[in-house]
Amino acid sequence: MGSVSTDLLVERMFLARRVALVTAGVLIALLIAMRLSERFYLLTERGVQLLLITPLWIALALIAVASLVTCYYVFRVGLCKSGLGYALGHALLCMALSCAGLIGIIVVPLQVRWDIQRWRKEGVDGPSEEK
Repeated sequence: MGSVSTDLLVERMFLARRVALVTAGVLIALLIAMRLSERFYLLTERGVQLLLITPLWIALALIAVASLVTCYYVFRVGLCKSGLGYALGHALLCMALSCAGLIGIIVVPLQVRWDIQRWRKEGVDGPSEEK
């Protein structure tokens, strides 16, 4: 996998998570603007296409990419710290819960970071060394 430190992987995981969440906020703002435009006829049809629909698709694509990158770093951190079973389980959990309102992007990286902090506090490298 390389000699990338766990702290750097965790930092990258949370950066990808932050990008997904900020873009989700932009997506919500675009959806609200689209509803207001439909309700009050603020924009022409071409204006709606240029100012709302196109950025909406770009935001959706960016959320999808950031979600996948977050799941990738969840896998890398899990593989680096505790093994393939932990890594696959948490990456699949992250992907499955991401489909339900980005819950996986919010919760799973926090769980992985808490596990790493707990293992460091206990002085073990991962769950394989626990008794």
